Amino acid sequence: MTANLLCAKRIAASLLTFGALASATMATAAPVGAAELSYAADAVSGPLDVGAVGEGEANAGTPAVGPDGTLVWSTPTSSHARPMSAATAQGWIAVIAIADGARIRSRPVDGPVLGTIGYGAGFWVSCTRGASDGHAWGWSYRGGTYGWVRGDLWEVEQHTGPGGGGTPRVPRCP
Repeated sequence: MTANLLCAKRIAASLLTFGALASATMATAAPVGAAELSYAADAVSGPLDVGAVGEGEANAGTPAVGPDGTLVWSTPTSSHARPMSAATAQGWIAVIAIADGARIRSRPVDGPVLGTIGYGAGFWVSCTRGASDGHAWGWSYRGGTYGWVRGDLWEVEQHTGPGGGGTPRVPRCP
């Protein structure tokens, strides 16, 4: 009986040790998991900033606030137009909308909507800046309209073909 009692004590000690190790492992892993979840939630937090075709027409003539704080008035042209090829020489980077109806606003987060950009449509971004909603916003141009488009609604065009020069990185706004 003494041998059985000793064996039971060893098993109990082993279980306690295993339980302590498991708890320590879970406690150590929890912050990493929470950080990953937090990062994933930040990447897709809140509703997308998208609207319907024609949204923003009521705001025609409303200027956008440029990265340096100056007011920039748009001169809308064809919604399919891009600035001439000189735009890339001036620091504009070609991007593609990855959400249908991406809003272009006069200022990040809550500025008046100046227009929308359809899924797959190309436009230009010169720089990005963080905003109060936790997202990066890109200073953008499409079809004569300047404004801000939330960064999770577009991606840089890939330039990997012959002579493509790789995919550029959008710089931070000054």
